[in-house]
Amino acid sequence: MKRKISNLCIVLILLAVAAVPGFAAGAGSWFSKNGSARGSRGSAPMGSSEKEVSPIRDQVKLAGGSLLQIQMSGWALVKDGSMSLPELEELAREVRNTWGSAAQKAEIRPDETDSMRQVVLSLEQDGDRATLTFHSGDQTYLAADASTRDVRGERKEKAVFFAMERLLKRFRSGSCIRTTYTSVLPGKLDTGRMEQIAGQIFRGLDGEMEEEIRDAGWISKTGYSDRIPCELHSGGKRINLNVALRYNDYEGRTYLWLGTPVISIPY
Repeated sequence: MKRKISNLCIVLILLAVAAVPGFAAGAGSWFSKNGSARGSRGSAPMGSSEKEVSPIRDQVKLAGGSLLQIQMSGWALVKDGSMSLPELEELAREVRNTWGSAAQKAEIRPDETDSMRQVVLSLEQDGDRATLTFHSGDQTYLAADASTRDVRGERKEKAVFFAMERLLKRFRSGSCIRTTYTSVLPGKLDTGRMEQIAGQIFRGLDGEMEEEIRDAGWISKTGYSDRIPCELHSGGKRINLNVALRYNDYEGRTYLWLGTPVISIPY
């Protein structure tokens, strides 16, 4: 299956390496004992605000799509300077004990070369996965990514979002949280129908389209909506809404991706 991604997304992914959370709420959660899944408006880092889940899910449903997976990512500056490999390992263990205490699988993998050192923390719980990479060169960054296939309700999504907020706020600066919703529609949609669905989503979120890329059986639209708190800047324009559709001829169905502020996975 041929995988495509817009030039805009490639640039953004290279500039802001994916980033992630600690996890869920309730029994078997990836929270510390004192953690919770609650958040309050104005408490989010880097200019974001409380996550508005329902309107985005509503757009997926109105388009006729079935939600398959939700992925969230972000990054943060840990230190304006380098850290030794033992220091990175200690930091990874601290995060593991705080955020991954209930994980069924937790693995720490250190790596060092002449020019850099990094420690990767991988967590898995009930099919949900998180990868946190502590990378140190001239500066030290946290890059992380988490995904969940528990899309039956909003509880897990909100828990992951607020967990990531708390993780990123521990450090000096970082990105807003990027979320990608992957859904599927039955059968093959022609380009005209894909255009209709993408336009419907933008209208449903009061968005204005800024960029459009298309190819045979594939389209991607990027723009801005006041209803989405996080935003990026590209070519002097604000963007925080990215919609793409592509037909998968091997599976015989059409995929729909909705990203805020951009789609942060290959498609």
